[in-house]
Amino acid sequence: MPDVNIGRLRGGLCVYWTGPDGKRVRRKLEARTRKEAESEAIEVYRAATFSSRPQNPTIAQI
Repeated sequence: MPDVNIGRLRGGLCVYWTGPDGKRVRRKLEARTRKEAESEAIEVYRAATFSSRPQNPTIAQI
């Protein structure tokens, strides 16, 4: 699992990680405290990374 971190973005909080192409990916969070951001960050990361995978992949896709 890549290193997922919480940082600051435009006066709020964000979650960021390094994508498969080596570029940093950042997503703004609705949370206002670090504690709230930790649980929201996991949800945002999973939605962003696992949604791009096919639901029923073929052998060729795997």
